[in-house]
Amino acid sequence: MPNQKAQKPKSGSRNRIARDNQLLPSEWRQLQQSDLQRIHRTQRTQLEKSPSLDQLEACLMLRAMITTARPLKTLLPLRIQFVAQNPDPKSLASGLINHDGNWSWWLPAGRPDLKDHPKGKWSKSTPGMIQTSPNVWIPSSVEVSKLVQRCLSARGRKSEEASLPLFTSEKSKIKELILEILHLTENQNSGIRRSAKTIESTQRWLPRKITQVASGDPAAASIITERHSSLAKPMTHYGALSIPRAIEIHSNATMDVDRHHHQDCPDNIATLSVGDPNTPTDEAVSRLAAKLAADLNNAKGMVTCHRAMVRQTCALLAFALGLRGIRRVPTFGAIDERTGFCLIADKDVSNPHAKRLVWVPPLARDQLRYYEEHLKRLKLWLGNDKTRKLLSDAPSHRVTLFSVHRPKRIERIKPSLVLAELQKIGWMGEENAGRHWLRSKLSGLCSGETLAAFFGHSQLGSEAWRSSSALDPLMYRADLERCLGSTLSSAGWRALSSPQQTL
Repeated sequence: MPNQKAQKPKSGSRNRIARDNQLLPSEWRQLQQSDLQRIHRTQRTQLEKSPSLDQLEACLMLRAMITTARPLKTLLPLRIQFVAQNPDPKSLASGLINHDGNWSWWLPAGRPDLKDHPKGKWSKSTPGMIQTSPNVWIPSSVEVSKLVQRCLSARGRKSEEASLPLFTSEKSKIKELILEILHLTENQNSGIRRSAKTIESTQRWLPRKITQVASGDPAAASIITERHSSLAKPMTHYGALSIPRAIEIHSNATMDVDRHHHQDCPDNIATLSVGDPNTPTDEAVSRLAAKLAADLNNAKGMVTCHRAMVRQTCALLAFALGLRGIRRVPTFGAIDERTGFCLIADKDVSNPHAKRLVWVPPLARDQLRYYEEHLKRLKLWLGNDKTRKLLSDAPSHRVTLFSVHRPKRIERIKPSLVLAELQKIGWMGEENAGRHWLRSKLSGLCSGETLAAFFGHSQLGSEAWRSSSALDPLMYRADLERCLGSTLSSAGWRALSSPQQTL
């Protein structure tokens, strides 16, 4: 059969996809504050009229869907568990947990499904990488805590029981009662739009809300709620959230609707993270930066000095710019002197739209300048005219990386090889580990739009620099300028010149 090109979505479908990716706050399918207030008033009225157990569980299910974004089919089979103050997270099943008198959700997190780290299972701990959990810990809301207690009282169950079902009513009955609540209105003359009367709308509210709070991040929304939009899915492959940070994000998003009943998190769980398991720890990154600096400062001779300078420059740029690790490192001359902007092609070099516009922090600019000064001295040290010409003919837009062999012979190498060689000095991260680490560190420090533009994670309708984009380049730069340099410095990265100042 002849090859067939994939058909583009029809214009209506493209518009819908673009609208979804733009995460508009007043999008018609999204519950608004007035909708949530109406639902809350309706529930409160029902709860004041001696409700049946079915009605109590329907109210609990509705409140749980709004505050966790989990669907009815996920919440219905969960169980209530009464555990010790500091439970073992690996033996704790998903459900509603009572620990030390407080209620909390222990629910599957939306981390990516990777070959070596299957979703829903505990990953083997890798030295230098964070320990991720397949579940996320979320303190229950005030209303959920009250409703659980009322349901247990109505069922005549005692809290001493180790485990019992969270819901006992039939799925069809709970669904019927929830729809009844969603359709009720105080003013019969004012209608409710159809999209605000669906069960699905209650599950869509939280992910969108998390992305819209200050410094909201679509990746964080997906990880916490396990709901993946097409925009957020590629973002979840880079970076992770500590569980205390996930709790903070969730609390900020739900505060005006149904605030957390408490902020407690068991010590065994507070040390865990959720999301990408290939994210390096801060301690491992600091050790790498210190080791590279020590090797460069202690280097003797031009060959040893050059090897250390290449590693220092390549690693610092990989972490500072979130490089994918397999393509190119920009030169100092490729950076706009006035704005600090630079176009990077580290994915599909044949596609001009695959380039991303990054702001290069002064720390990285200084390192590139030091490296090019080092190359000038190296050219003088190399006596072979053919070798010198090889350096002179190098492209002006990407850094010339090569290894020096005796006697004064050079060989071009790729950034991926340099980053892979870091394992010889104890680094356990992958080639793009710097990208994983930086995405994790910047989440919450700058806007979701800035993160998407900087890391090149844009989808139809959310492209950073297309004519329809509202992203201001100056605001984009200011957003990064506030946090990028300080994040790198706090991890121990600093620009270093070559100690080989004379031939």
